[in-house]
Amino acid sequence: MLISLLFLLLFLVFLLLSIAYLTLFERHLLSIIQIRLGPNKSFFIALTQPLVDGLKLLSKTRMNLKSSIMSLYLLIPVLRFVIMILEWMVLSFHFSFLTMKLAFMIFAFLVGRMVYTIILSGIFSKNKYSMLGRVRSASQVISYEVGFIIYLFALLSLESSLILEGVTSLLKMLLFIP
Repeated sequence: MLISLLFLLLFLVFLLLSIAYLTLFERHLLSIIQIRLGPNKSFFIALTQPLVDGLKLLSKTRMNLKSSIMSLYLLIPVLRFVIMILEWMVLSFHFSFLTMKLAFMIFAFLVGRMVYTIILSGIFSKNKYSMLGRVRSASQVISYEVGFIIYLFALLSLESSLILEGVTSLLKMLLFIP
């Protein structure tokens, strides 16, 4: 139990670090495309840039939304982050934390819950432009998620099971990955 908890914590740390450095890579690639200097403001070859960006984000001044429900408005990004981490845990093929027979259904359920965080953030801001933005964003996310779930279901039907680990073995076979 303790070892699996340690693996879970290690998985979360590496997941967050990979997202941070993928963002750094994207910024660097965009700077090359636009022929400008990239993210090189901190230490050695910008390796600490994601940490500096995170600290800058946390230290920015807060907006005082006069008519919003501030505690719920600030809780929605935390809820979105928790749902995203749960999605990654269901998809974790190497560690098998949440290996279960209906992992696809749980993943589809979690993907569907992301729409509600967009809707709730627009509602709790109590701003007319946020309300319009939430409707647009929610409709866009729903249209993308329907296609994504159908695509995943097609892959799972080739494997003839709802276990997501079968998809990785199928993709490895189709893409010739050792």
